[in-house]
Amino acid sequence: MGGTFLRRLFTFRARTRNPFYLGAMFVLGVVPFVTTVILIISGLPAGDTSSLAPIIYLAVSLIVSGAVTVNFLLSGLEMLGVIPARRGAQSLQSKRQTHQKKFPKRRKDHR
Repeated sequence: MGGTFLRRLFTFRARTRNPFYLGAMFVLGVVPFVTTVILIISGLPAGDTSSLAPIIYLAVSLIVSGAVTVNFLLSGLEMLGVIPARRGAQSLQSKRQTHQKKFPKRRKDHR
């Protein structure tokens, strides 16, 4: 489950219409992303560049929260109809409905 979520997160395919998940994506993705960008622009973490740990922490935080932010924005745009809905979520259901079992052809010499 975790590998699938991370794969969908970083390929920007983790889309949802569930309001709970959208709220969680906003709180855990957009808010940290915006605060990290503001901190980097204001120069607060740049005061102590002798340690590599804060820079790595900010980089990882920026990458993960940025991926969640992009997925949140894509989900919102998909809900508003600005971008078309993905076909992948509906294709499995349509495959089940359209796929019919093919019966073998009757042999002509057998009656």
